[in-house]
Amino acid sequence: MKLRRTLKYHSLKRGRVRQTWNKHNLFNLSKVERTIPNFIWRTFFQQKWTAKALTRAYHGEHIKERKWERMFSRRMLSVVNMDPVYMAYNDGSEQATGRGSGKAKPSFEDVTPWHERGQVAKKQKPGMPFEPDLDLVDMDVNERVTREEANVQKFTGQTPYMSMAYAPLERRIDVAIFRALFASSTRQARQFVIHGAVKVNGQVMRHPSYLLNPGDMFQVNPESVLFATGKKKSTLTSAGSKSGQSGEDGEEAEGEEAEAEEAAAEEESSKSDEAEAKLPEAAEGDALKGDISRELKFLAKAAKGILAQQKGDLKVKQKQRFRNFIKMSRDALSRAGRPGGEQAVASEKTIVDQVNTMLRELVISDPKVAEKAEESGVFTAEEVTKATEPAETAETAEKKEVQVEKKESREYIMSDREVAQMNKLLKEWEDNPEDPSKPYLTPWEPRRFMSAFAYIPRYLEVNQNICAAVYLRHPVARQKYAEVPTPFPPHVMQLAFNWYLRRR
Repeated sequence: MKLRRTLKYHSLKRGRVRQTWNKHNLFNLSKVERTIPNFIWRTFFQQKWTAKALTRAYHGEHIKERKWERMFSRRMLSVVNMDPVYMAYNDGSEQATGRGSGKAKPSFEDVTPWHERGQVAKKQKPGMPFEPDLDLVDMDVNERVTREEANVQKFTGQTPYMSMAYAPLERRIDVAIFRALFASSTRQARQFVIHGAVKVNGQVMRHPSYLLNPGDMFQVNPESVLFATGKKKSTLTSAGSKSGQSGEDGEEAEGEEAEAEEAAAEEESSKSDEAEAKLPEAAEGDALKGDISRELKFLAKAAKGILAQQKGDLKVKQKQRFRNFIKMSRDALSRAGRPGGEQAVASEKTIVDQVNTMLRELVISDPKVAEKAEESGVFTAEEVTKATEPAETAETAEKKEVQVEKKESREYIMSDREVAQMNKLLKEWEDNPEDPSKPYLTPWEPRRFMSAFAYIPRYLEVNQNICAAVYLRHPVARQKYAEVPTPFPPHVMQLAFNWYLRRR
């Protein structure tokens, strides 16, 4: 279905209230009383048209007007409070007194709650008038009233039936998801439904216009709910999450790459061994000792041999260095094979440094590499001795660092308060961990300005732990209260209801 256009969707000048948690919508919601015009100085048609435009911008604004007109129904569900004392004393004949439409104004005894009758209340209760009045606020039309006085009408005992004008829309699955606080707007809830993130009674529902029946349970994917109701990532954190992976994901990716590189290295080693066997021994003796390509070949071959022999004894970082060097040497050798490329490779400082450091690390892993380097003639005796001397110092430095860390760990002991605080932080971390791979901000925090819209109607039973809700029943109108959430006063809803009553 083609949606309605979103031109000036959050216009601050027009001030239309939408079904969304946007900050601009919150501003428009705060001044909704000022956007309602003074209906007293307008014709009845203008009043109905303005009320329709205001209310349709909030209720089902993503639905075409023609489709909503087919959904509209003048039959509204309501609930009447049954007072047992009143029903015991009266038989219903008082409803036909006067001119046949009941008493002009019920007495104070009739409107007093049954459990408070017979008591003389001398003090006024907070928030309740001392003598309830069922009529509307009287307005003096001869004097020019203010806009607030024209819009405010007190319904002390009436049932706002016409505030249920948009009750059929509350049955839609996308509107119900928004009412259950599983999405930040009805359009986003519609997107969840279309993409298969919503289930109704255990079955995936992809139709946002599906009408719920009493007792239906709908469930939304928790990841979608966390994304919709959580804070957004900043530009820096989102860029960092795309460029760098988490620790566990990185290790898994490195492990997979390592296996692929090992297989490729074995194939290349077999090919290089065959090629070297074909070459005559005289050519190797005539070659220069400082040839960078020969050094790279020798070190790459030695690294492959150590990886094959001491695979379980090597550390992860050592394996990574060896594999990276094999990959780098492969690229350098391919460049050296091009015309004039050997001189360019030999002049690169990074490759020369890599050769020296790799010779030192290979000697640390296997001392026999030094003897083989001298025998083959690739490295001189001086180069081998320079490589072995820092190796010993590196080993001793690592041992000293380990000893210092052990000593510090023995000396420092955490207090009971610090241990309790650490346990609390660890528990919070387990419940709400930091994960840069998520599309929302972690640790998870609720969306800004969410508290202003955090309201769940009575006809929904929501369980936030599993992101599921039950549509208990259809919304009804009660005395002084209508269960369809709306930011507009009752008299605006009355005019909108009368607009859709024509030709019906």
